[in-house]
Amino acid sequence: MNIRKSSLQLTETEWDAFIQAFEVTVNDGRLAEFVAFHTMNRHVHGAGIPGLWRFLPWHRAYVLEFEKVLQSVNPSVAIPYWDWPAQRSIPPKLLNYLGLSTGRDPGGSPRGAFPTQSLMNSIMADGNFRSFTNRLETNAHNPIHIWVGGNMVNMRSPRDPLFWLHHAAVDRYWHLWQQSNFSNIPDALGADRIMDPWNHSINQLLDIHQLDYAYDLAPAPPPPPNPDPQPDPQPDPDPQPDPDPQPDPPPPPDPQPALRPFIYSMLPYKKKRAYFFKNRSCIEYHLRQQKILNPVQPISQVFPGMDFTNEIDAIVKWSGNKVYMFRGNQCIRYDIKDRRQDPGFPQLIDQFFPDLGFTKIDAAVRWDKRTAYFFSGSQFVRYDIKKGKADAGFPRLIANNFPGLSFQEDIDAAICHRNKVFFIKGNEYSRFDTSQWQQDFGFPRLINGEWPEMDLKG
Repeated sequence: MNIRKSSLQLTETEWDAFIQAFEVTVNDGRLAEFVAFHTMNRHVHGAGIPGLWRFLPWHRAYVLEFEKVLQSVNPSVAIPYWDWPAQRSIPPKLLNYLGLSTGRDPGGSPRGAFPTQSLMNSIMADGNFRSFTNRLETNAHNPIHIWVGGNMVNMRSPRDPLFWLHHAAVDRYWHLWQQSNFSNIPDALGADRIMDPWNHSINQLLDIHQLDYAYDLAPAPPPPPNPDPQPDPQPDPDPQPDPDPQPDPPPPPDPQPALRPFIYSMLPYKKKRAYFFKNRSCIEYHLRQQKILNPVQPISQVFPGMDFTNEIDAIVKWSGNKVYMFRGNQCIRYDIKDRRQDPGFPQLIDQFFPDLGFTKIDAAVRWDKRTAYFFSGSQFVRYDIKKGKADAGFPRLIANNFPGLSFQEDIDAAICHRNKVFFIKGNEYSRFDTSQWQQDFGFPRLINGEWPEMDLKG
C-alpha cells in the first residue's frame, strides 16, 4: 500500500524521486494528457449540484490515476500532500521546479490565502456532504490556487506540480472527514456517478484503502510563529471551477496549435442579450439563460444595407443607437434602431480614428457609458467616447495591464456584462472582473462546453 506523506515529512531521496518521475511525464507527454483530462471534464467543480457531488470523487480518481503514471516510472513514488495550515508557503523543493507551468505569482492576488487550522476545524465539523464540499472547495481549495497564481488559476493548473500536492491535501481532508461521516456520500445520479474518462464509480472511490493507498495521518508539526497571520479567506461570492480550455496536445505540449476561431465579434444590444458573428452568419443569444433565441441568420438579413456582410473583425456599441463595425483596415457606423448604415461609410480606420494608432482592430468593447477599449495584436487603447479621442499614454501591452488574463494577444472578441468582460480567443473564453481588475478564478473555459451551440456554421 502506498503511503502519501506530508510535504514536510518527505526525505531528500523521496523528493528527488517525485520530481524526477514528474519530469519524465513532462517530457513524454503524459502530463499533457492529464492536463487535457482536466480541461475537458465538466461538473468536476462546485458550479452547480453535479459539481458539488463530483468535485471530491473525481479529483480522487484523477490524482490516483496520475500517481499510477508516476509509479510506472518509479514504483516508490507517492504524491505528497501540502499541509496548508502547517506549511504556509511553497514547499522549498518545488520553489524552482514548475513542471509545465508557465509561471507563478505567490501572494500576488489579495483573494489568495492559506486556510488556518481553525478554519479547517470548522469545515471538518460540517456533517453535511454538500455543505462540507462547498466550504472545502470555496474557502480552502480556491484561495490556494489563487495565492499561487500563474497556471494554478485556470484549468491548466495540473501543469504545476503544486496542483497534485494541493489536491492530495484536499483528498486527505475528505478521507479524514469520512471517518465520522462515511455514510454521507455524494448523491450523484446517472452518468455523473462515473468519474470519466475512467470507469471508477463513486462507490468504488469511497474507501482509499481499497484503492491501495493511505495517508500519513500523524499530526503535522505546528506552524512557525507568524507576526502577521493571514485572515481566513471569505467565500468567493461567485465561486468558479478550475476552467475549460482546449486540451494541450500530446508531446510536444507547447506551443499549442493555432485554433480556428469560434466567434469573430459580439454585439450587446439589449439587456442580457447579444449578437454573435462569424463569417456570414450571426445569432441572437441570451447571456443569462445561455441559449440561442433565434436560428442562425445571414448578417445581410439581420443588418440590411451594410457593406460588411462577411467576416466582421470587431463591433462596439457606441452612444445612442450607433455601433461601429470593423473589417480589415475599414470601419462603418451603423444605426441598429433604423437598421441602416450611416452615409459616408466605410472609412479607413486610421483616418476616422487617427489617434488609435491601429490600422486593424481585433476586438472592441464598450466598458461603460464613457469608455471603450480597442484591441489589436498584443496592444490595446482606452478611448474616451465623450471626448472622441484615445486617452493619453496608449497604446499599451495587454500583458502588462490585464493581470492574469490568459489571452495576451490576437483576441477575437470581447463583450461587457455588468462588471464582467468576456474575452474570446479561438474556442476558449475568459471572464475578467473589472471591479477587482483580474481574471476570475477558473478561466479560461471552452466556449462549446459553457455556451451551447456557439460553434457557428458558415
